[in-house]
Amino acid sequence: DPPSLDAAIQHALAGLYPPFEATAPTILGQVFRLLDSDFRGDGLSFLLDFLIPAKRLCEQVREAACAPYAHCLFLHEGWPLCLRDEVVVHLAPLNPLLLRQGDFYLQVEPREEQSVCITIKCLSLDLRTVDAKPVAVSSYPLLFTQAWLEVINSDLEGSPLQHCLVASEDGITSVPWSKITSPEFVDDRPLTVNVLSPAWESLQLEALNSGSPQELLQVRSSDSQVHLSRSLTKRKGRKCGNKYPGLIKVEQARPGELAFRMNDVASEALEGDY
Repeated sequence: DPPSLDAAIQHALAGLYPPFEATAPTILGQVFRLLDSDFRGDGLSFLLDFLIPAKRLCEQVREAACAPYAHCLFLHEGWPLCLRDEVVVHLAPLNPLLLRQGDFYLQVEPREEQSVCITIKCLSLDLRTVDAKPVAVSSYPLLFTQAWLEVINSDLEGSPLQHCLVASEDGITSVPWSKITSPEFVDDRPLTVNVLSPAWESLQLEALNSGSPQELLQVRSSDSQVHLSRSLTKRKGRKCGNKYPGLIKVEQARPGELAFRMNDVASEALEGDY
C-alpha cells in the first residue's frame, strides 16, 4: 500500500530529525539518493532493511548522548542527530570533494540484511580517497563526546580530526566537533549533568579501546506531524534524469501552513561549498 509506505517512512524520519519541516529538504534528498543507489527504488526494501534498523540504532545513540542532561530542555530537539535544520548523522554519502584535512562525517550504512552500522568517513592519508571506518558498537554510548574523538585520533596518522560536516538546504558546513558535543538549552538555569564516577568513566574509555560490547539504551522518538504525498514503490527501475516530477509536497499539520516542492532538492546533491 503506497500511502501506508509513505506514512511509515515519514514517521521514522520525523522521529529522528525533528523539527521535520526544517530537516525534510536535506534528509529526503539523502533518502532518494540512497533509494536509487542501494535499493533500486524499492521503497519497501528500503524501509525494512535499512530505515527501521537505522531508526533503532540512532535512537539508542541519542538516548545515550542525552542521558547526562536528563533535567535539561534542549534548544535543538533533534540533538545530536541534527541541529535544527542541520543534519549531523547522514543517511547517504556526502560529496568527497567537500572533505578537507581535519574534516569527517558520520553516516548510517547498511551492513547485512536488516542490519546497519555508523561509519566515520574522512580523507585518506594521501588526501586522494575517502577512508570509511565502522564505529565500534562498544563506543556508541560515548559517540557524541570529546573522549570518543580523542580515541579515534589516537589511531590515526596525519592531521587529527576536528570538524564534523553537517548538511542543510544551504549546503555542507564544517562545524567544530566540540560545538556539536556541547548541546544548547532553552534557559539559563545552571546545567545539571549526571557526572560519572571516575571508576565508571575509566571503564567506558577502556571499552572504547578494547571494543568490548556494552548494552545500549533505547528511546522512543516523538512524532512529527508532517505529511509526504509520494509513492516510493513506483520508483523502482526508473532511470536518471528528471526522476522526481512533482515529487513531494510537505505540509506542516498546524496553523501556519508550510509547503515546498522537492524537485530541486532531489536533483541536486545538497552539497555546497563551505
